[in-house]
Amino acid sequence: MGRPSSYTQEIADEICERLAEGEPLARICRDERMPSYSCVRRWEAENEEFGALSARAKRDGTHYLADDCQGIADDPLPDDLDKAKVEIAHRKLQIDTRLRLIGKWNRQDYGDKQEVEHKGSVSVVAGQHDADL
Repeated sequence: MGRPSSYTQEIADEICERLAEGEPLARICRDERMPSYSCVRRWEAENEEFGALSARAKRDGTHYLADDCQGIADDPLPDDLDKAKVEIAHRKLQIDTRLRLIGKWNRQDYGDKQEVEHKGSVSVVAGQHDADL
């Protein structure tokens, strides 16, 4: 039996549930029971309801990954100092990768860039430059 390519609510629900639990779409689509990555992306573009549900699930997944970072950091370390050093480096990579990705995927909640919205008016007064003096 081949990969599913026809949209069903059951498959859509499973995709969204897995996205909301922080699983990347590419990994979900490697599952033989799931449609291909390009098929799911097409569903998102062509099916407005599924597009909105998957977007919400992806956003929820960023919160899941943020929570996961705390779990990674809080896990006990091995007693062996050399193993602990390796484990710390690995955990740092895991956390940094998650934080970078969620900062890109969900800029509103986790992005570094701050945007300022100004309402009202701005007055500009032209002055003399030193060269004009």
